[in-house]
Amino acid sequence: MEQKKYAQYDVSDELNAKVLSEIARAKALTKTKDCDIAQRLGKTKQGYSAMVSNNLSRLGSIEAIANALGFDVEIKFVPKEK
Repeated sequence: MEQKKYAQYDVSDELNAKVLSEIARAKALTKTKDCDIAQRLGKTKQGYSAMVSNNLSRLGSIEAIANALGFDVEIKFVPKEK
């Protein structure tokens, strides 16, 4: 069976900012520090920082961070304004 390849898309700066904002909000609500999240993910603090700066375009990375904070990820599509 042939496996389909999908184009890689860069995440827009706006979407990246929203994800970072949600992570910051969840950290504030749970009073969780980066080092605690890193430990829950089995990473060093530097590894977690690299994950945040390089991999937020991957849903799996976002989900892993949310799980470490005790949150679920919810994605919704909204119509573009014309």
